[in-house]
Amino acid sequence: MTTNTYRVIIFGCLFSLLTMSVMVSAFDRPIVSERVTAAFAQGEDSVKVWVYLQDKNPLVDGRQRPALAESLIGERSLSRRRIKGLPTVTEYDRPIADNVLAALSAAGLRVKLTSRWLGAVSGWANQSAINKVAMLPWVDSVRVVRIYRRRAELDDGAALPRITGPHDDGLDYGLSLGQLAQIKITNAHSAGYDGDGVMIGFLDTGFNPDISAFASTNIVATWDFINDDEDIADDDPVQMDHGTKTLSCCAAFAEGEVIGGAYAADYVLAKTELMNDDDIEIEEDWWVAGLEWCERQGADIVSSSLGYPSFYVYADLDGNTAITTKAADIAAAQGVLVVTAAGNEGDSEIRPWIIPPGDADSALTVGAVYNSGTKVGFSSIGPTADGRIKPDVMAQGSQVWVADDSDGNYQTASGTSFSTPLVAGACALMLQKNPGLRPYEIIERLRQTASRADTPDNEYGYGIVNLDAAMNLSGGPIAPDGEILYGPNPFSTRIKFKFSDEERNGPFDYWIYNSAGELVFNDEVSSGWFYWDGVNNAGERVANGIYICQFRSPRHEYQIKVALISQD
Repeated sequence: MTTNTYRVIIFGCLFSLLTMSVMVSAFDRPIVSERVTAAFAQGEDSVKVWVYLQDKNPLVDGRQRPALAESLIGERSLSRRRIKGLPTVTEYDRPIADNVLAALSAAGLRVKLTSRWLGAVSGWANQSAINKVAMLPWVDSVRVVRIYRRRAELDDGAALPRITGPHDDGLDYGLSLGQLAQIKITNAHSAGYDGDGVMIGFLDTGFNPDISAFASTNIVATWDFINDDEDIADDDPVQMDHGTKTLSCCAAFAEGEVIGGAYAADYVLAKTELMNDDDIEIEEDWWVAGLEWCERQGADIVSSSLGYPSFYVYADLDGNTAITTKAADIAAAQGVLVVTAAGNEGDSEIRPWIIPPGDADSALTVGAVYNSGTKVGFSSIGPTADGRIKPDVMAQGSQVWVADDSDGNYQTASGTSFSTPLVAGACALMLQKNPGLRPYEIIERLRQTASRADTPDNEYGYGIVNLDAAMNLSGGPIAPDGEILYGPNPFSTRIKFKFSDEERNGPFDYWIYNSAGELVFNDEVSSGWFYWDGVNNAGERVANGIYICQFRSPRHEYQIKVALISQD
């Protein structure tokens, strides 16, 4: 036997050992979770799973992969990111490649939904398909899609008296006066804030947009993630009930009956939850897909009244484990504030804790109080498993006046499901005043101005929202460089600028530049407020885009960014 033959044999043996080592390292890891294995052991024919990928496009050489483009992202979403000073394009925006989905389907996965943010695909699979999927070298892990449930209604005592009447801004709030006044939304309305220019997304069971309470509501887009169509209404009124009620806390405008906190905002509505007997059931892939969809539509805020965890234990409430918690944090990184319910298990001896994604440090978690300001017993409590105070803030969640899904009817409903959209409306008014606020800044302002800011605890969080203080509506100390109010932003026809009281007499010089730094308009005004109609010095309409507005008064200089998005 020659020396070269020995070398070939030795090399072959080494190659075989190396190959075996790679195979052991690849398949020794727990790629298929115990819950998936247990489901089949219990006789399940198929299981709905998450398939997590090591790469969203592993079948293409990285050097050949095209760079992410802004064209993949909606213009309103891009504007939100620019206004908040965030990166306009991130790796979260990269879609999962079609050839990856084709390979998973060929392995037997019946693909349901994809998540750009998580780099994961959900779908149904039998045992054979799971085995084939797990063999794909670019699959990281396979895990069960979890289901959450909550009770549809709560009964916490006799109905409140019908407190009605107009407020000093002239609006007749009817039944909803008390719940809005408690968190000072009525004061913000009096100051001229109504949510105009802000987009709010709702994730819920379904909605009836045709009732009179929503006659003036601007619903921009809808999607049903259960049936994969645009119809967020339903032949079964029970399915629409919960979503219609939560939406009315924020979007309704029926003077003398119920008015929502942000009645002039734009809305995108996602049907992500299923009524099932006495429970509301949501699969977490629907929720994640709904949140990502809201972000792509351009939502600034997403209100979610998610229910009880079925598979997570207290130790999982660490801000990093639950899938919905991870998604809420990613949304915040994209500039979207998730306002979520603390949960209705506070009086449970077994599991009184907040529910995912309420443990997310970048989500605003809302608990429930009576109209008197006392915590409602069912409102879930903190802390998180890693010791953070939750909930963040409180609002009325007992006997909240809402519109039901039958035209012209109004009733009370109880639960953190309803305190949550009240606070979402308050957040929209904050963003109308200052569109550049990032999610964590909104959360911090609400915490530091709430009723128990000096002595926060894990029952009340930082206390009842005080929107008056959070928005500085009462003429408190202004920032050293003054203050300017403006909105709506983005705008389509005109934007209003308003200076602080100390500078109302002017005069003001101002200049407006496009994103290339070219001057498009300049003027001088003598009053403390004025409009820009989106025209240049020649009186011509300017193009859609970001504009830098510079102002100079006798006391201060300002520079702000605004976005023009024409409706044409």
